[in-house]
Amino acid sequence: TMWQGIIKSGEMRKHRMNAERANLMTELRAQILNAGMKGLFLINGGGAVALATWLPAVWGQPWAAPMLRYQVYAMLAFAVGIVFGAFVPLARYLGSLHKNTLHPQKNPFWWAYIILTVSSILSFAVASGLVFCGALKALP
Repeated sequence: TMWQGIIKSGEMRKHRMNAERANLMTELRAQILNAGMKGLFLINGGGAVALATWLPAVWGQPWAAPMLRYQVYAMLAFAVGIVFGAFVPLARYLGSLHKNTLHPQKNPFWWAYIILTVSSILSFAVASGLVFCGALKALP
């Protein structure tokens, strides 16, 4: 009986350590995902703000006319990226409530989270490309 008590306390200690590790990993994942979501807002929002301050300054300039259409479309792409990023927390929250939380590949909200994140990043890439193409059009 003494050995059973020792074995049982060892098993309990192991179980407690596993639970603590799982809690720590969950907390770390949440922090990483939160930082990623903030990054989506920062890249798309920062780009939109930069363009929003640039466009009024060059709107009436004849040399800027060839690039304005590209930059307006870039504003749209940045805005779409912000919208995609805004739905990331909702997808994460709904994913945490889904019955397949422990099996992300079987969780539709996990896939929604991935698609929204990638779409937001692609929106930034498209917007940046449009700004660049517009700048090339304005070159003499």
